[in-house]
Amino acid sequence: MGGKRRRRWSPSTSATVAKKPPATPTGTLVRHIPAGPARDELLGLVRVGIKFQEQQHVGRRPGFLHHYITGLVSGLEAPATFERLIVALELAAARRNGASETPIEQCSRSFELLTYHDPKRGRQQVTFGRLRNIFTEAKRENSRLALSRESGSIECGQAAHSTTSDPKGDTSWAPLWTKL
Repeated sequence: MGGKRRRRWSPSTSATVAKKPPATPTGTLVRHIPAGPARDELLGLVRVGIKFQEQQHVGRRPGFLHHYITGLVSGLEAPATFERLIVALELAAARRNGASETPIEQCSRSFELLTYHDPKRGRQQVTFGRLRNIFTEAKRENSRLALSRESGSIECGQAAHSTTSDPKGDTSWAPLWTKL
C-alpha cells in the first residue's frame, strides 16, 4: 500500500498547543456580534476604517530644509522671488565658510544644486526644482500667516497698522484707513 502515512494522535500539552494569533478588528467583531445584516454593515465599516488608517501619515512631510526656507522667505524683502532666495542662500553658504551656524554648505547655480547639512540625515543635496517647490509652499504659508494675523488684530478690536514713509525717509505708523 502506498501513499499517505497516518498520523498518530498525541495528547496536547502547553508546549505543543499553538498560541492564538493576535485578534483582528474584523475577527473580534465576528466573534462578539451575532450574524445578520447589522454585523455585515459593521464589518464593511471596519474594513473601510482599516484602509483609511493605512493611508494616514503617508507621503512627504515638511522637514528641516522646508522650515529653514520658510524662515528665510519671511525675512526677504517684498516681493519675495526665487532669485532673492538664491542670493540669500549664497550669502548663508558664504557665512558658513566664516564659521557661522548656518546649515547651507553650497549653492551652485551652474549645477542648480543646493548642498545643506540636515541634523538627522547629514549632508544632503537638493535640486533647484525641489527648492522652487519648497519656496512656493513657504510663500503660501507666509501669506496665510499674514492674513491670519491681520484678521486676528481686526477681530480683537485693534486697528491694523502698516508703515508709511514721508519724502524725508522717516517712517511712522499709521492706521490703514488713513491710506484710503
